Amino acid sequence: MDIHWGHVTVALLVLFKAVVMPSEPIQLMDAIRVDVVDLPDKVQHLPESEPTPRTKAAEPPAPAPAPQPAVAKPKTPEAPSVPNPKLKKEDLAKSQNQALNKIKAMAALDKIKNDVNKETAAKSVSAPVKGDRLNAGNALTGLREIEFNRYLKDIKNKVHAAWSLPQWLADAGLKAQVVVLIDERGYVVKKSIRQSSGNEVFDGQAIAAVEASSPFPPPPPELRGTLSTGGIVLGFPE
Repeated sequence: MDIHWGHVTVALLVLFKAVVMPSEPIQLMDAIRVDVVDLPDKVQHLPESEPTPRTKAAEPPAPAPAPQPAVAKPKTPEAPSVPNPKLKKEDLAKSQNQALNKIKAMAALDKIKNDVNKETAAKSVSAPVKGDRLNAGNALTGLREIEFNRYLKDIKNKVHAAWSLPQWLADAGLKAQVVVLIDERGYVVKKSIRQSSGNEVFDGQAIAAVEASSPFPPPPPELRGTLSTGGIVLGFPE
């Protein structure tokens, strides 16, 4: 009880001083209570945790080794063949004989060609072109021959009046024969080249002259059968 009043007295004194003599500010501080806790005698050491090992990244698979190229085995060189001198001579002789036979055959062909050309040329010289006559197999005698010659003269005059050639072709010395068949009225029923001059223009002019001359005068009765079946041969030029 005495302690309680003592506290009250102290508080009043302080208050009185603050009111009567306010020289210094009154600082009120909160009372801080500090409780001290006993520390343990020894600090327990916790076991250190082992570091977690790092997971290694998966390494890419190693590339497959490239296939090694196959090494070709060196070929064993063959021993060179030794030519047989006897066979070589036989082959050479055979080739020479073949070449010689070929030359002989070509020479024989050339000779045959030359002989044929000579024979053809000789026949051309010895057998000149004949025209203005009856075709082969139609022989005439006596009065029939006289009548034929008279009628043939009329035909020749008319045909050759229609016959014309350019000067360069007339100077070429060409000759041709045309077979002409004539009916009973004097019309040309057939015409053809019997012997060609070798020049198409010359032969064509001969045929054209015969065509331009038709019709001829009617043939004599005794010549109608002969002229319509066998015909006559006209020569160009005369």
